[in-house]
Amino acid sequence: MTPDENQPNAGETSQDSPAVNTTTRRNIFATIKHFLTVVAPVFTRSRIVVVSIFTFMVAFAIQAPQIVEFWDKIFHPESNTEVNFANSEDTSIDLDVHNVGRKTSYFQDDCRIDFGDLPVEKATLEIHPDDKARTTITPGPQHVPIRVVTRGLSPKVRGIGLAERFTKKEIKKRLSAGTTTSNATLWVCVNESYGLRWRKLLIRVDKIKSFILEGLPDDV
Repeated sequence: MTPDENQPNAGETSQDSPAVNTTTRRNIFATIKHFLTVVAPVFTRSRIVVVSIFTFMVAFAIQAPQIVEFWDKIFHPESNTEVNFANSEDTSIDLDVHNVGRKTSYFQDDCRIDFGDLPVEKATLEIHPDDKARTTITPGPQHVPIRVVTRGLSPKVRGIGLAERFTKKEIKKRLSAGTTTSNATLWVCVNESYGLRWRKLLIRVDKIKSFILEGLPDDV
């Protein structure tokens, strides 16, 4: 039987005709053209987007402090005064005052202290005469030291309806023995840019021991 002339003979390798080769090349060229006109621009745009996002993030990180400060000025435009206990001396309680807000505040000459379970009456404290010129608290990093003093402290009476009071010696003994563990509560008044506000400070009584004993009258 004579082999079909259109089929390759046994043991022979088939070869594409010139027409087939031309079609293949056209398909390849079409694929390349599609990549260049459709895929490549998308890839390029993606790279541009990624680079743009990265650039924005870097710029934002650099400008973040200024951005935060800008929004803080908008949403927190008032004064904001922090008052903390710094130290205690024989005649004064030393405070650290700091205005972290945006407007000026004024420390008021009106402070009150409660000694907790220590048998000493509540008292009103005043700003030390040498510190009254510092009561205008401007915004900024500076910390203003202000001392408050007392004109004298008084022991509590021993009970309701009794006239006899605790003695300074008894109060000193409590402080020295460490049997009084409560905090004294100091209230200070600050005139913020939006009105008067009280600031509450808790101070361990043993931290102001010398101040308390110096303020109490001597036993008769």
